Order: sequence, then C-alpha cells, then structure tokens
Amino acid sequence: MDRYKPKYIPSWERDYTSNRWAVRQWNPPQGFGVYLFIKFPGRDVEFAAQTVVLGKRAVTTARGEFIGIARKVHDLSSGPRQREALVVYLFESTEAATRFFVSDNRFKQPDFPPPSGACEAWTVVKFLETRNDDLFKTYMLCDNTLRGGTYSEYKEHFANPFAQLILDYGGQPFVVQSIGVDSLRRHHVDQNTMVTLHLFKNEDDIKRMMMDPRYEDLKRRQISMATDFTSVFTIDPQACP
Repeated sequence: MDRYKPKYIPSWERDYTSNRWAVRQWNPPQGFGVYLFIKFPGRDVEFAAQTVVLGKRAVTTARGEFIGIARKVHDLSSGPRQREALVVYLFESTEAATRFFVSDNRFKQPDFPPPSGACEAWTVVKFLETRNDDLFKTYMLCDNTLRGGTYSEYKEHFANPFAQLILDYGGQPFVVQSIGVDSLRRHHVDQNTMVTLHLFKNEDDIKRMMMDPRYEDLKRRQISMATDFTSVFTIDPQACP
C-alpha cells in the first residue's frame, strides 16, 4: 500500500474556491511520466496502427514509449454512439509528448485520420508509479466534474473507498489523478474536471468489480456529487500483430 501514497497533495484535496483555479495555467506536477492519448473513429484503427509503426523511431527520439492501441473503447456513461479507438503513449514530460504529436508526419495533419480528421488528443500526468505494466492492459478512464461540495468531500465519500474496491479486484487505482488535461486537439474538458485512470489486468476483473454491491453504492454516491463519464478499453502492445 505504501507505493500508492501520493508524492504530493492531490489537487482535489485543495479548496474548490482556491485562487489556484481562478486562472488555470498548465503546470503539471512532477510524476512518473506523461500519457498521450489519441482517440479516433474505430473505422480508422488500421490507419492509426500503420501510423504508430511508421512513427516508431520518432517516439524513441522524443524519449517516449508506445504503450498500446485499443481497437474498441467501451463508453459506460452514455447511450449508443460511434465506435471509437485510441492509441496510448508515455513520455517523460508534457513538452516531449507535445513535441512528438505536433511533429509526427501523420498525427500532425489536421485531417488525421483522413478524410474526416475526427481525432482528439490530450496529455495528462501519470501520478503514481505502476508495477508489472505488461500484465495491466485494461484501463478505466474517468472524467468527473463536481456539482457541489468540495474535493475533500468527494475524496472522503467516493475516491478513497473506490480505490480500496479497485485494489480488492487486483487493480491499480488512481494512476492518473488530475484536474483538467492539456488538450492538443479537440479534447474539450472543463478546467475543473477531475480526470482519473485505473489499471486492471483484464475486462473480466472490471466486470466482477461492477457486480460487487459496493460498486453500485459507490456509483450512486458519485453521481449525487459529480457528473460521470467513464470509458473502459484494453490495449494491445502490438500496433500491427
């Protein structure tokens, strides 16, 4: 459990009305790297996979790492929608991730993936160190914006017990815990949105967790305090098997 203790005070423990949020400046905290997420329509997954392969050298030059490609993103918070996929990278800094995205021959094109250009891209700090990364391929990505109350209340009534529930099902909770993200292209998130990421070994572990009575109770608490947009996806470390 000690390895999951935060290296700094999480943003949502600070007062919601703090002047920190009066004018938002992107100054991400030090962590264990920066994730770059690139999301696009599922019909374009093969083109994106080819882009990953072609950009392999550029990623290395930018001191980054290709984590994987998710060929289908499951949206748990809304009705039927267009099938989506995404690519995940990890870089040592926000600057390195941004530099790679805006310089890659394909990703930088405004119409990526062609012809529609329906791509979203953003970076967010990896807050906690992870273990056995090759075993944890399923991601739960959450965007939550408070309707009222404070971050401390949200943490006490939802985040802390939810972290324990994730641990009980073999996951790694709150690998990302950020207020807002750095949008590189069309990823519109409110500046006060809490963005979190939890890792699991597979989707079956998430399904088992969701059948636990504690999960339903915690989600009710969460929805009473905040909006909820949650997606689940499993990454493949090979872009083109």
